[in-house]
Amino acid sequence: MARAPGWGSACWTWPPSGRGGYRKLAADLSEPALQPLRSAALGLAELLGPVDYATLDFRIDAEGRPQLIDLNLDATLHPQRSLAMVAAHSGLAYDGLITTIVEACRRRHGLG
Repeated sequence: MARAPGWGSACWTWPPSGRGGYRKLAADLSEPALQPLRSAALGLAELLGPVDYATLDFRIDAEGRPQLIDLNLDATLHPQRSLAMVAAHSGLAYDGLITTIVEACRRRHGLG
């Protein structure tokens, strides 16, 4: 399965802020401690088959196991939301993210 630029990066939230929310931090999924999370994400991607983009939200339990919280195949493309933030963290500007998604869709439908 082809991977878009930025595959293997994540934004996650920890620790809770004083207002009851969380702050976003960057994570490199190639880190050994995060291999179970990367394996779970790759397994879900293979199971889902061809999709143009998606977000997967995980939490890590006390034993270090990833727990899937949410899978969104229609994630918001707003430039200040998680998908765009992950792309930016990986060096992919917002316009590049949109171009990557559109080109993946065109290829999948035999249009380019």
